Amino acid sequence: MSGRKHLFFLLAALSVALAPSFSAAQATVAGAATDQRLTWRLQRLWQIGGGEDESLLLSQLFEKDLATDRRGRLFVVDRTENRIVVYDSTGREVRTYGKRGPGPGELMGPLWVEVRHDERVLVGDAEKNAVVVYAADGTAEPEFRLTPRLRSARALPSGTYIGPRAPSRDSMSLVAVSNAAPVTLLKMAVPLPKSMRPVCRLTDYPAGPIFAPSLTWAARGDRVVASTGGFEIRVFRGTTLQRTLTRATPRRNSTAALARQHLGPGETVELFGMPPCTVPAAMILSVAEISPTLPAYSTLTLAPDERIWATRYVVRGEPGLVDIYHPERGYEGTLALGAVRPAAFLSNGVLISLERDEDGVPLLVAYRVSRN
Repeated sequence: MSGRKHLFFLLAALSVALAPSFSAAQATVAGAATDQRLTWRLQRLWQIGGGEDESLLLSQLFEKDLATDRRGRLFVVDRTENRIVVYDSTGREVRTYGKRGPGPGELMGPLWVEVRHDERVLVGDAEKNAVVVYAADGTAEPEFRLTPRLRSARALPSGTYIGPRAPSRDSMSLVAVSNAAPVTLLKMAVPLPKSMRPVCRLTDYPAGPIFAPSLTWAARGDRVVASTGGFEIRVFRGTTLQRTLTRATPRRNSTAALARQHLGPGETVELFGMPPCTVPAAMILSVAEISPTLPAYSTLTLAPDERIWATRYVVRGEPGLVDIYHPERGYEGTLALGAVRPAAFLSNGVLISLERDEDGVPLLVAYRVSRN
């Protein structure tokens, strides 16, 4: 797995607090501590992006840059051209939304994309400090703001928006935003980062602890799942916490050698309107602390059948693993991934993986999942 790629990922957990509503059936479901290997197969179908795809030139790509709809389409944030590119279930480009500019329906700094159940397309724009809205036919609709501001968002069928609140100095939260007062689903404290000398056009680059866990989450339909660093996943229906899925699996101990391996040449920082810049690993290691253990999971992804694909946190260059959880019965098994990194699912169950080509350029690869 590659090193930390974005300033927002410099967060670590010290404590956790819950503030949603609770259901009467809320309980803890414990799973096996040792890995139960699954023999499912992943069949490669198609790919987009990478250095050879001139139609989509990407320097950075994150899970929040992807969205899917009920028609099996994939929506991708293209920051190079300030637009959203739409692909059908075969990987064929079918349309785009937006273009560079400050006007209605135009984009200046697309940060995330989401598709509502009514097929309206939402794009969080950091430069506009607004959510840009498109009707299904591409017509621009009035923009709006989410209060508090979210770093990314998913829309529930109820009209509520779920997403991580822009982090404060010492905490970050997963919140639900609607016409009513915001509801905090999960909150975690974060340590203060240490400052480094100016680098990459930043006068005060924050060096957070290496291997610090962050709040990982996913939403699909009205199902929301979240984790804060351990082998523990909280499962919500809307804003109601239903149960917690756990494994008594110890987290992996960290070492200075693992930290050097994970950072590789350094951390890539991408600022709007500027080319990517690498903060050298030696500079980071001279300042940053190393967390005593690695996080359990790097990402959570919800499949159409509501199974939770919890991608294990691995060090750069190591093959991937994913724990599969049923939202009610808990842990079902662990699947070896190799270079596959689950990022989204199409409505037909096709897995979209966020990978890189031999030159390190991001690409998206589609896989059919076959269960034995």
